[in-house]
Amino acid sequence: MNARSPATLPAVHGKAPRARAVDRRAETRPPRGLGGPVRPSAQRRRAPQPCGAVHRRRAATPQRRREAPNGGGSSVSVARRKLIAAATALGLCLSVVTQAIGAPAHPPAKQRSGARQSGATHAQRAELGILDWPGHRLQRSLEVARRQVERTQASRAGESTHGSASGYPTPESVGVSSATLDAIASCESGGNPAAVSADGTYRGKYQFDYGTWASVGGSGDPAAAPEAEQDYRAALLYVRASSSPWPICGS
Repeated sequence: MNARSPATLPAVHGKAPRARAVDRRAETRPPRGLGGPVRPSAQRRRAPQPCGAVHRRRAATPQRRREAPNGGGSSVSVARRKLIAAATALGLCLSVVTQAIGAPAHPPAKQRSGARQSGATHAQRAELGILDWPGHRLQRSLEVARRQVERTQASRAGESTHGSASGYPTPESVGVSSATLDAIASCESGGNPAAVSADGTYRGKYQFDYGTWASVGGSGDPAAAPEAEQDYRAALLYVRASSSPWPICGS
């Protein structure tokens, strides 16, 4: 080493050796083939940033990572986010309206099947109700009663016109009930048309004597006359004298 080398000289008046200054200049030189010199101040100086910028950048990184499954993180467009928000709001509105109406939008399968069964049951009941309608039953009852009355009237008209099977009119044709005459006959003779009293005076179903029998148009032996004729003659006697000819059985 040279004795007069600047590196060996002591510092004079607080100045640094020139060799060290040369070394600093050498540090600032870039390697060969890399362009011009780079100023140290350009490497060390950076643009000032707000205090919260770093935190916001660090917080944004996990968000982008979370958004990645939806299609590339921050690449999700604003329009798509608005569409998702609108669809969510529409779904909430539909659920609120459905609850307000009081019926679920999609009832369970059991409920739907129950509704179908209930509808079928109501339809069957409606059909049975039509068949069992009170007005229908009333109309049918009136029709049956009307037919019965018509048959009864026709029967009475035929009996009064043509008489009984033996050719004699019925007691009803002269205004006397057959039940009244049956009660008298049951008391007088037990209802036997050929009955004769012990002394032979009173004869037949109504115990006529010969004079009374002849007074109502009869002839011969009352006990030998047909039963229909005896009923008719007894009805004529009842019309004329009521129950007085039978003081015991007619009272």
